[in-house]
Amino acid sequence: MGWIQRGLAGVTAAIVAYLAVDGRWPFDASPAEGRTFEDPSVWQYLLSDRYVLGLLQLALVALSLYIVISVPALAAAARWAKGFGTTGVTTDDAARATRTLEDYERELADVNAKLDLANETNRRLQEQRDTAVLLLQGVTTTTTPAGGAPVGPPIVREERQPDDTDGHKGETGRADPGGEADR
Repeated sequence: MGWIQRGLAGVTAAIVAYLAVDGRWPFDASPAEGRTFEDPSVWQYLLSDRYVLGLLQLALVALSLYIVISVPALAAAARWAKGFGTTGVTTDDAARATRTLEDYERELADVNAKLDLANETNRRLQEQRDTAVLLLQGVTTTTTPAGGAPVGPPIVREERQPDDTDGHKGETGRADPGGEADR
């Protein structure tokens, strides 16, 4: 802390002490005494003292003045208050805030472009699926009648074996009419 800050703090403390000793505002209040209450609480004891009440009033006025003075000063300097902490007002530089907003807008545009691409791909794939379903429906209705047996030549040609009408021969050499050996 520099000598100017220490000097200003000392002058402020001297002014507050003078106001308290002389009984001037904000120390001129005459609150009800604590013993006038039947069963006083801690708050009633604290607020019945004119010094405590004066310091509270002074703190409230100082905080109000600080806010009233700092908001226009921050706006004039193109800085925005982010919060209050033990170190005072935390501010955000307007240029940095603008940069952050521009970054978010670019990211949003990128995400929207990816969404549009995904939607277009989805639409194209749905059209291909619908075309494949129609083609498959056309093939199945021309090759199988209502009974389910194929009409016309088989899709894959294979030579007929003499035992195909009676079933397949199993390992023992006898006929397997249900084709159980193939399962």
